[in-house]
Amino acid sequence: MKYRIYALAFLMLHSCSYAEDVSGKSVFVDSVNYDLYGTTGYTLITDQEHEKGHAINKPELSVSIFGGKMSQDGQDDMRKYLLFNGKTELTVKEDVPDTLAEELGQDILCRDFNVRTQGDVYHSRFTFNPEQSSLGFALSYRHPFKEKYWVSIDAPFLHLKQRVGLVETRVSAESARSDADAFFNSDDGTDRLTAQVSMYEAFRQPGLKYGRIDGAQKKNGLADLKLRFGRNAIDREDLFVSQYLGVIIPTGNRRTAEHMWEPIVGNGHHAGVEWGNTIQICMHEASVCNWWATNSLTGHYLFENTQKRSLDLNNGPWTRYLAMFKNSTERATNKRTFGINSMTQDVKINPGVAFGMASQLSLVGKNWNINVGIINRFRQAEDIELAKAWELGPMIASLDEPAGTPGEVSPSRQMGTNYATGYLFSDSNVYIQESDIDLNSAAHPSVIASTIHGSVAYFRDGEFSQNYELGGSYDTSRQNAGISRWNIYGKLLISF
Repeated sequence: MKYRIYALAFLMLHSCSYAEDVSGKSVFVDSVNYDLYGTTGYTLITDQEHEKGHAINKPELSVSIFGGKMSQDGQDDMRKYLLFNGKTELTVKEDVPDTLAEELGQDILCRDFNVRTQGDVYHSRFTFNPEQSSLGFALSYRHPFKEKYWVSIDAPFLHLKQRVGLVETRVSAESARSDADAFFNSDDGTDRLTAQVSMYEAFRQPGLKYGRIDGAQKKNGLADLKLRFGRNAIDREDLFVSQYLGVIIPTGNRRTAEHMWEPIVGNGHHAGVEWGNTIQICMHEASVCNWWATNSLTGHYLFENTQKRSLDLNNGPWTRYLAMFKNSTERATNKRTFGINSMTQDVKINPGVAFGMASQLSLVGKNWNINVGIINRFRQAEDIELAKAWELGPMIASLDEPAGTPGEVSPSRQMGTNYATGYLFSDSNVYIQESDIDLNSAAHPSVIASTIHGSVAYFRDGEFSQNYELGGSYDTSRQNAGISRWNIYGKLLISF
């Protein structure tokens, strides 16, 4: 009876996520969850007859195939995450306003993106229709030794495809471009670029090195190796307890900031350590089937590495895209360029800890089992710092210069405005200071997410016992910092 009480308590101890919308971020690192596909999760091959305990103490090989796609809720959340101020659509204008009241009519001044037309009449609206799909397989092997101990290796391979999906609706009539005030290439400051006449083309134009939106982005690779050493502390007919320690060997990719929403396979190429335990309790025994409750507590710590991240200023979101002068030399010759090229820096990223709690109810017969469960995950916010000291040079360019004043700067300017009532920087210096940078703008926030899943399986006993499993799951979060998506998977687990 006490086991039933403990099991029910575990099932009810899952944390509830709180609603929180994040917007204007330049980074998204929510990764595909592999907890359902490895051998060291809570889907061990079990001794259905309970002759020598609950678990079959033999080597196990698992092959899983899985795939998933972002849901409509996930699209809505990602749209708010990538845009700013919680908006799902941004208004773009070219005509620089003369008063603060007029500045309320647009979210973006397209001149910040090298969009210039004859007559300064450009006016449009754009939104994002983000898409994500994944397809992969996982190979896992678990080898027991000395009755209670085991080692395992998990190797998931993933194909990830992501698309920001910029959709623009033109409000003003079409107009020819004007190259009179076009940007210069920031690499050498000598080549004048061609002005653009749409935001769609602006995000993919030459000279824009970072934060690009340029069609679907794909990534294939091994999503981190996991090596584990474990011990079966208890293996009885009615109770099974196993614990493990492990290491995460980074094999995936790290962020380069070249595109606004990059596909990341694995955990951002962070090495790490992990730990966990699994408890399986027999809730009820019957002649036809048994009820089992499973609970797993897991955690990992990822170590620091260096990545490229695009940084906003304290002025607000998307200030990384403001037009800038790269240095005083280019200011003197009035050579504006893309601010994000200067605001993308090498930074040290420390993801810290993540925890998971998984609970499952299983109806286990002699040759079949049915499983339903939930996995709750918590990931702390990233800690971020510049890899090296900030070098003075970049300055925010004004977009509306009085005659005879080339290279005018506007230190307090925000995205969508050209004028402001006062300096928002640390002082009135025209150079961007390190203290003016909002490092948290490039750090992924904390995430509380859940995976609800169900599966059916057929068990075939013999010299090489097999468990065939087919299931589906749904990832969800009340925060928009976690992706909502559907997943299906098939799994074959063999003991020999």
